[in-house]
Amino acid sequence: MHRILLSLVLAAAGFLATGSAAYAGVPNSWVPKETHHYDDEKTEDEAFASVEWTFGKSVLPEIAVGFRSVKVQSDGDVFGGQASLSFDLAEMGMGKFKLQAVQGDENAQLQLGTGYSIARSNFLITGGVQGNHVFGGADYLFGTGWQAVGGFNTVGNYDPPEGASVRSCPDGYTDASSDFCAPDGFFGME
Repeated sequence: MHRILLSLVLAAAGFLATGSAAYAGVPNSWVPKETHHYDDEKTEDEAFASVEWTFGKSVLPEIAVGFRSVKVQSDGDVFGGQASLSFDLAEMGMGKFKLQAVQGDENAQLQLGTGYSIARSNFLITGGVQGNHVFGGADYLFGTGWQAVGGFNTVGNYDPPEGASVRSCPDGYTDASSDFCAPDGFFGME
């Protein structure tokens, strides 16, 4: 209790004293508190649906459903993965199964992965870019070649979490006020 009261008296005296605005009335042995920033991240898990066209094939799209799990960091970086399975409306049968790694920022992510074309019975390599409800890219089907793909889906932009800040005293110092630290033992206590 004495420590808190002494801190309040010294802090009030510091604000009332004339001189340097930032350190007025603060004993020379006191130091400002250090601010430490901690990055924070959150996991975004979401089921999604998409309408995807393979250019040069048919005007009828493939309808896909999938699941995406990504980590969104406080600086906006996004990384994770997704899986999807499509139904080809032109051929009225299963389309492609894809597994993709996802990396980018809150507004756009690169996607790279592999999969299998059920309709063509071929493995594939896939890559592209995901934006706010829009995506585009290319699939390479072994034995068939390149196919440009694009469409719309329910995956939007991400909101990064806010990073945390903590103010604390360095080693050898004790909390003296909301802004300053006193040397250990300054208040007669260890």
